[in-house]
Amino acid sequence: QHLRLESLPTLLVLQPMSVFEAEILPWGDPRAGAPVEFPANSAWALLGCWSGAPDEDAVVAFLSEHGERAAELARRREEARQRSREQAAAMRALRDDQDREFQESLARDRQLSSSAPAPPSGPGQPAQEGAAAAWEREARELAASAAQRKSDELA
Repeated sequence: QHLRLESLPTLLVLQPMSVFEAEILPWGDPRAGAPVEFPANSAWALLGCWSGAPDEDAVVAFLSEHGERAAELARRREEARQRSREQAAAMRALRDDQDREFQESLARDRQLSSSAPAPPSGPGQPAQEGAAAAWEREARELAASAAQRKSDELA
């Protein structure tokens, strides 16, 4: 009754699904493979139905076709999961690198601020020029260490 089939099929191939991940549309056609929630709190999709005389070769061919299709779908899902895990690992490594670089920069800033001499009160500003040179040197060192880490990761 749910499938609205004209004749009673001999064999149905159903794909069990989770109610929470199935997108069940009220206007979806179950015969076209749209997910169905029946009975309550269970979902499935019709992958194929076979009607005919009980010929063993035809039944085996029908089942193997659907088995190969199911194996291909499972392989694709596993590849997608693997890509997702690899992307998450890459993002995690990038975040860790950024955190480490931030901590290094923070430590260097603290070191420079604690070891930098107080600027003179006069308008001559020789201490400020020395501090600017120290900042530039630290920035070059930080960029060089980041580039070295990046080249080590790629190798």
